[in-house]
Amino acid sequence: MSTFLNVLLVILFIVVIALAVLYFLGRKLEKRQVEQQQALEAAAQTVSMLVIDKKR
Repeated sequence: MSTFLNVLLVILFIVVIALAVLYFLGRKLEKRQVEQQQALEAAAQTVSMLVIDKKR
């Protein structure tokens, strides 16, 4: 029973570490996405288009 408990604890420890790494990577990528979105909005331009409809 002790071996099973040790294996279970090691697996749980690995899962916790993996979740922590994914959490911090996700926050970093989210910050990068927000910065890119702000840069995109700052570079956005309004375009006026004149469309002539030719009726037959």
